Amino acid sequence: MQQDLKQHELNIAKAANDIHATNNQLATIKRTIDKLNAEQTELEQKQKQQKAVVASLLNAQFRQGQDSDIASLLSGEDSTRLDRMTTYAEYISKARVNAIDALDATQTEIQMKVHQLNEQKTEQQQALNTLKQQKQTLDQQQQSRQKNAI
Repeated sequence: MQQDLKQHELNIAKAANDIHATNNQLATIKRTIDKLNAEQTELEQKQKQQKAVVASLLNAQFRQGQDSDIASLLSGEDSTRLDRMTTYAEYISKARVNAIDALDATQTEIQMKVHQLNEQKTEQQQALNTLKQQKQTLDQQQQSRQKNAI
């Protein structure tokens, strides 16, 4: 009977240690989820700013395109102005391409963060299920010990 009681005490201690370890794992997962959420929020703000930059560049390119270089050339306007406007158009075009590339990279990062968040939430749910099972095991061990102690 003492041997059974000792075994129940060992089983209870093991179940308690398992619960403690799972709680630590859950705390780590929660910190990771919080960090990923913060990073995702930051990336979404960055994306919003990048969209504003792209919109501004598209607007500038549209406004610049209204003054046709060919019409200016045919009208006999100053060639230095035409060169300056062509350089400006090239600058806007390059800036637009770079801004769109940056926006695409940010969108890819956001998608990766969402994927990581989903993985962490799945892992968290599995840990919660494990914790529930461990608590049930602990309760069973404690009930079994009480029966043997009586």
